[in-house]
Amino acid sequence: MLVIHLKRFSFSRSMKHKLETFVNFPIHDFDLTKYIANKNNTQRQLYELYALTNHYGGMGSGHYTAHIKVSMEGTDNRCMI
Repeated sequence: MLVIHLKRFSFSRSMKHKLETFVNFPIHDFDLTKYIANKNNTQRQLYELYALTNHYGGMGSGHYTAHIKVSMEGTDNRCMI
């Protein structure tokens, strides 16, 4: 399992704001092979996205949503919490 946390807020001495930069990433076969410290390992490091959270709103308030991929007997069902 791999967990990636993206910093989505910017802070300076007097200001705080939410970053609105679009993040694009693959859902299937996320290849992180070139970032692995052990370069002698020839096996590709591929990951599948199975969950993410989103924050909607500003710095003072907002809502979080979670999207989770749930597989049951070979089917791909999606669940929103």
